[in-house]
Amino acid sequence: MSEYLSPAIVKLLKLMFKIMFVAHLASCFWFAINSCTRDAVDNWKICGFTNLPSQYVTSFYFTIATMM
Repeated sequence: MSEYLSPAIVKLLKLMFKIMFVAHLASCFWFAINSCTRDAVDNWKICGFTNLPSQYVTSFYFTIATMM
């Protein structure tokens, strides 16, 4: 596959992958230490989240924003 792509594109894709991987690790860290807990009826709205994936996406967004 790399014979079809220029070396600059391959380097750029590797860099983007590394950035996304580090951002994922940092997002998982922030997700894990967050103090927002579910109440008795499994409701995340008390912390501003409607579900568990939206909490990770928010962590990922703020990680990327901080890194950039």
